[in-house]
Formats: sequence, structure tokens, C-alpha cells
Amino acid sequence: MKPLLCSDPLFAITDAIVGLARKLCIKVLAEGVETAEELKILQRIGCTCVQGYHLALPMSEEEIFLWLRSRGEITSEIRAQR
Repeated sequence: MKPLLCSDPLFAITDAIVGLARKLCIKVLAEGVETAEELKILQRIGCTCVQGYHLALPMSEEEIFLWLRSRGEITSEIRAQR
């Protein structure tokens, strides 16, 4: 993926999509976030859901559960509900 830079036309497109989604109360997931700079830009324009190598490498279902639990984002009770 090409890096997201504020001066790039890609930024203008991303900013417009995130802004439109926010106005329509639609969640947006930015995929392929690979740098801290990209994450900061996305957060600044209001994108709250991201995934990519900057955050974590691909994981199995079990690894995802353990990772989320270690971050306090999931509880054991949620796992038992499955």
C-alpha cells in the first residue's frame, strides 16, 4: 500500500470517505496501516477502526483472543459465550 501522506491526493480521498461515513453514522475500517504516521493521520481525521502490520501481525483465532485480553479489550466471559 502507498503511504498515506497529508499532501497526497490519497489523503483527500481518505479524508472525504471517513468524513462521509461519520456523517452517515457508518463505521470505517482502515486496512493496511503500516506506520505510526499513517495511524496518527487516520486518527486525526476520525477513523477509529484500523488494522495492519503497525498494530499486529496476522494471528490465529486463539492468538487474537489472547492479544485482546492482554490489552483489556475482551473478557473471558465473552469467549465463553461463543
